[in-house]
Amino acid sequence: MTGKDSARTVDSAQADASAPSRSEPPRPLRPTRRKRGVGKIVALVIGVAIVSALAGWSLGKIFTPPPATTAQSVVNTFTVRQGSLGKAITLNAAAAWGSEASGINRAAGVVTSMEPVADPKVSGDPIYAADLAPVALVAGSTPAFREITTGTEGPDVVQLAAMLAERGYGVDPETSKVDWVFAQAIKAWQRDIGAKDTGTVANGAVIFAPGLPARIQFDPDIISVGATLAGGEKVLTVASAVPEFTIEVPNEQAQTIPVGTPVSIKNGEARWPGQVSGIRELANGSNKLLVLGSATDTPICGADCGALTAVKDALFPTEITLVPHQEGLVVPSSAIRTNASGGTSVMLASGTDQPVEVVGTSSGMSIVTGVDAGTVIQLWAPAAPKP
Repeated sequence: MTGKDSARTVDSAQADASAPSRSEPPRPLRPTRRKRGVGKIVALVIGVAIVSALAGWSLGKIFTPPPATTAQSVVNTFTVRQGSLGKAITLNAAAAWGSEASGINRAAGVVTSMEPVADPKVSGDPIYAADLAPVALVAGSTPAFREITTGTEGPDVVQLAAMLAERGYGVDPETSKVDWVFAQAIKAWQRDIGAKDTGTVANGAVIFAPGLPARIQFDPDIISVGATLAGGEKVLTVASAVPEFTIEVPNEQAQTIPVGTPVSIKNGEARWPGQVSGIRELANGSNKLLVLGSATDTPICGADCGALTAVKDALFPTEITLVPHQEGLVVPSSAIRTNASGGTSVMLASGTDQPVEVVGTSSGMSIVTGVDAGTVIQLWAPAAPKP
């Protein structure tokens, strides 16, 4: 080898040393299967821990009670004051005129006129006419059965005499036989009622009935203007002079309105005080009938009874006093305590027990004595705590 060749060889070696390597770049390391399994387990444990933590936090929010707060007891109080109590309701009372007797017609002919029946009839008043001849209603229990003329004697004559005396015709009311004076009185009465003044009362010219003065009610199926009468017909009933006032109420309501409950019947500007005097059972079984009357033996409508118009189903507003009106010191009934011996008391705001007497109670309030107006008392109803 020559020197030149040696130099070329050295240079070639140096060049080989300094030149970049042509070998393949290094490949990344691949984890083994064991290492991959451990990683999955770690990730799973971390996820479970996170979920558990969140669940525990949520349950704690749901089930953990709020922090306790301090409460201060509150006592409800009431200030005793002046007031009044009372309870009343208004219902309609029905007025009914009962039938005292019947009137039997003895006249024959066509009914040519009929008198109004709204006003009470007095003994001797004409009530209708047959063939233009007036028929009068006369007080008496013996029915008309014959002609009454001079010389007639008997109980029917006494009834006629009592009527003439009452109307001012100058006849002894106890006369039982018709004489000349009696006959002259009959004539005067006949002229006054529009009848022929014969001095003789024909059979059929009067109807005797008890209970006068009273209202009458004609039977519309028997008598009317234009109807023909043959004699013997029951043409009318004599109503009682005093109506009966009643109120129909359900059984439940009747329990709150006992006998003796005060009432006041209204008739225009008039007021008729009275009370529930009786309670009747009704056939339907679900209602009762309150019978109204006065506290005495006099009629509840008093002197006004005769002025009332006898109308079927006449109604009168009636105030029923369930709790009488009272005035005094008022407290809630819930504030009143009853001890073992039956005594009643209220508790003052200071906690002191104050004896009282209950005078009346209505709608949750009571009137009491034994405590002054303005006194503050405790109520026994439970109070909500004050935070």
